[in-house]
Amino acid sequence: MLESFNFDYLTQLKGPAVNHSLVFLEHRNVIISHNVFIVVCLIYIPSIVLVNTLVFWGIVLYPGFHTTNNYLLLSLSIADFLMGAYCIPMYVLSYIKDTSPTILGNRMACLTLFASKQLAGSGSLLSLFLISVDRFIAITWPFRYPFLINEKKILRLIVIQWLLLTFLSFLPMMGLNNYNPAVCPLILRCNYFTTLPSLYVLIWMCFICAAISISAALHIRIIFIAIRQVSRFKSELGTLSRDQITQFHNRVSSVKLTSFLMLVFVILYLPYVLITPFKYLNLFSEVTIEIIQVVAQLFTFGNSLANGPIYAIARTEYKQVYMTMLTAYPWRWKIALRNLHREQHSSLYDSYPGTPKPSRAFSVKTFSGMSKSSSEAV
Repeated sequence: MLESFNFDYLTQLKGPAVNHSLVFLEHRNVIISHNVFIVVCLIYIPSIVLVNTLVFWGIVLYPGFHTTNNYLLLSLSIADFLMGAYCIPMYVLSYIKDTSPTILGNRMACLTLFASKQLAGSGSLLSLFLISVDRFIAITWPFRYPFLINEKKILRLIVIQWLLLTFLSFLPMMGLNNYNPAVCPLILRCNYFTTLPSLYVLIWMCFICAAISISAALHIRIIFIAIRQVSRFKSELGTLSRDQITQFHNRVSSVKLTSFLMLVFVILYLPYVLITPFKYLNLFSEVTIEIIQVVAQLFTFGNSLANGPIYAIARTEYKQVYMTMLTAYPWRWKIALRNLHREQHSSLYDSYPGTPKPSRAFSVKTFSGMSKSSSEAV
């Protein structure tokens, strides 16, 4: 949690030492940074909710997206949606002067603030970790992949993931906390590193570091394997069938997409992770540290907005699905997306004579130059 906040009721401070340690909160630049934080977050909230609503329902309703890799992307969209609909609003309330006493001064509200960040942030990280493992298996053992990974296993894993994260995130609300109503000011009363038990915080930090490190190592290995396979693919191009070529291109495209998602996650979360040691090294002033921390927090929130556009840029079919959903009423999404799938994969439907043709009323024009390739391949 951000351990500082701009509020005028610093009269609650007890003792000159404490009062002096928090006087930087009244600095003009700190006040400006907090106001900017609130404004940017208010822009983030509807944007993140909209983008991840499109991602979630696009994967659920579009027949071509019912694959193991896309189900993991669906789990990632749930985490990003929670960030926009649950976590960021809680942080905004903790920064607004009129509502911050309610958040910071109430035990359950304070613990809910911590739980929101842990649930959304850890959900995003663990989803990316599972995507890394999935892509590593797909690129390392392509022929054994269908036997090792299938849709039912992935869906069970996603359910277990969210049940476990929900339990661990809300565990402090069941009594595992050090919240003390007698501590003043409120900002010291509701502090992530003091309100929650040290062992609990340490376990979360170890989990985050381990997940990021393993995911990064897997992606480095995946990239090297993919480079070797591309070289071998070029030398054997004349002996491969069209289906094999399509599957290979889809596999490489998927590797690029997931690797880029992981890279963006690390870049946007790294400033927030690195700022913590600087607080104890006294390399910068308290005002500078606070401003950097506010900006770093905005970067972490921005990651939840970046994933959807990345899908659209990386895959033409994702872009088509999003455009279809944006130009149709939500209650028409299912029909519109089924018609889009028929248009993109007409040969598949032509092989079944009884399959109805797309309705003109919900027909979506394809964009010029768009690929006809399916995302159903590994």
